[in-house]
Order: sequence, then structure tokens, then C-alpha cells
Amino acid sequence: MSILLDHIRLAYGSRTLLTDACATLAPGTLTALIGRNGTGKSTLLRAVAGLAPAAGGRIELCGRPLDQLTPRQRAETVAFVTTDKVRIARQLDYLGMDYIEGGWPGANPVETEFFNAMRGVGLRNAKLAAFGSTHHPSHTPETDPTLAALISSGARVAAVFGKSCPRHVEVALGISRERNLEIIGNSISFLKKNMEEAFFDAEHFFDGFKREPEYALAVLRTAWEHGADCLALCDTNGGTMPEEISSI
Repeated sequence: MSILLDHIRLAYGSRTLLTDACATLAPGTLTALIGRNGTGKSTLLRAVAGLAPAAGGRIELCGRPLDQLTPRQRAETVAFVTTDKVRIARQLDYLGMDYIEGGWPGANPVETEFFNAMRGVGLRNAKLAAFGSTHHPSHTPETDPTLAALISSGARVAAVFGKSCPRHVEVALGISRERNLEIIGNSISFLKKNMEEAFFDAEHFFDGFKREPEYALAVLRTAWEHGADCLALCDTNGGTMPEEISSI
């Protein structure tokens, strides 16, 4: 991604931090901002990411003026500007992590770029995992684009979520409880045939368990019986207290 800074002026309140700054950053290059505290380094990054306006001048990303990008495109840009996911993955591998979840392949250009870049990275300790959902109710595993993206991502492990609360199954998905179990089982089986490992994230598990424990456990049992290597119990809404989690 290229970045153009054309006569940028930055200010913090009434104080001018930077004037008449010009730079062209080519794709694939690493640029470091060095300076004392209060000289505008963070302010410049925020301006480039679209999180704060510059006091003057023009910023372009990939040849497009920053103010013409949609909020979604700006959000994707923030990851490019502030996060080097490949470097982070290398460091996590160096620290001895067993698994590194890299994101949702195909969800946006940031994720796609990351998985493409990781194909040439040799991890010594960790396995790269790709995140996604179980197949859509209107698809089969073989025709579902999300599962296809996971398999073609180059990751060795898939981590997919499925609903374990009956209310979310019937209201949000609009399907029967039995169909939800079928989708989970078919998705895990398909991934296991095409990838080394498959993890299942039980979405809204604690809410589901408190509402109907038999069904929440049936979701886990289905994933396990179809070959899931790991079951992750998700407190998706973050409303379960620690003592409740331990008792469940």
C-alpha cells in the first residue's frame, strides 16, 4: 500500500506540531517515525489512519484521497498502518505459542494479504489457524464460500464458530435446533477431511447453558463426535460472571 503525504500540517489544540511535511511511502517498505515525545508522531499516524484530521495538506492511500474512503475502507487501512501481522506472528511463534489465529480469510483485504504473506513464512513452533463460521444454512459444506476460503487460506487449522444458544438458533438464524446441529457436524467433518485440525467455538455457550443446558451440551457433543480437536466455550456477550463460569 502506498502512502502520499503532501504538505501536511498537524496541530494539537492551538499548538502546531508539524508543518509542510511531504513524503511518499512505497508498498513493501518499512518506515520508522523517530522523535521526542510531543513532536507529533502519534498524531501523524492517527491522521494517516483517518482517525483524526490533519490541520492542512493532503493524504492519499493507494492513490486515493483519504477523505474519499468509506469508513470500512478506513478501518481496513488502520490495520495496515498500525499492525504488522506477519511480524507479530513471527514473534508469537518465537515465544513458543502452539496456535496463531490469523483472522478471517477473505473478510477484507487485510486478512487476505496476511494469509497470502504467511505462505512464505516457516513457523517453527506454532500452527497457523484461520477463523470463520460453520457453513450457511442455504449451502452444503462443499458449496459454502466461507469453508472454501478456510481450506484455501494455507492455514493448517480451522477455527469455526456455531451457535449453542437455542434462542439465537431459532431467532437469529431462523432454523430448527436439529438443523443447527446438522450444520455444525457437517462443517467439522468437512474441515477435518481437508485440513489438519478443526476447532469449534461454541458461540453464546454460557447464555445457552443457562437457558437450556441440554442443548448447549448437545452442540458440544455434536462437534466432538464429528472430529473437533478443540471445543472453545465462548462468553460472546461478556455477561457471565467468573463464579458462574467456574460453576458451569
